[in-house]
Amino acid sequence: GGEGCVYLAKDEDLKREVAVKQVRGQKEDSVVQEAEILRQLRHPMLPVIYDLLWDEAWYMVMEYVPGVTLQEYIEKNKYVGEEQARAWTDQLLDILCYLHTRKPPVIYRDLKPQNVMVCTDGNLRLIDFGAAYCRNFGKYVDRMAVTLGYGAPEQFGGKGQEICADERSDIYAFGKLLYYMVTGADPAKPPYAMLPIQDYQPLLGET
Repeated sequence: GGEGCVYLAKDEDLKREVAVKQVRGQKEDSVVQEAEILRQLRHPMLPVIYDLLWDEAWYMVMEYVPGVTLQEYIEKNKYVGEEQARAWTDQLLDILCYLHTRKPPVIYRDLKPQNVMVCTDGNLRLIDFGAAYCRNFGKYVDRMAVTLGYGAPEQFGGKGQEICADERSDIYAFGKLLYYMVTGADPAKPPYAMLPIQDYQPLLGET
């Protein structure tokens, strides 16, 4: 990705597989911020961070999450069935509620299908906190990672507008993600339009 690479590695001391994220082209405080945020969080949908190392680049050693991304799952299965979509919706709302009720709130800022893992047990995990930050009320940021099709309008800014994000920005992205799950039409791809869900799934909600 744009920030670096993620490797599957083996912890020879503890005999376990781990994910090692090599971060390049970032300032120290940015890398440490991501590690610090994850270090303070404890939730079944979040990976555990084990270590932060420096060796000509920053390396974050994290729990390895086996499975496929939600993007890969939908590309293979066309869309997510209604019953499964309801279950995954509950899980996604639960993790967003957890993040948003921290003190200070944690704003994820980059909710998209590539950052959601469908694990081998059928549950979801949220990965990649490179864009997350702890909300500082009353202050704005001068730049942020944002994905076309999922990022809220305020994350792009504009002429005379501040670039900002809060809990509502994550909810906006969640709505786009849910749309993609039940329709298979990716808002990040042409024609970038969100047609009525019934155009794709006329029987959705009828069962």
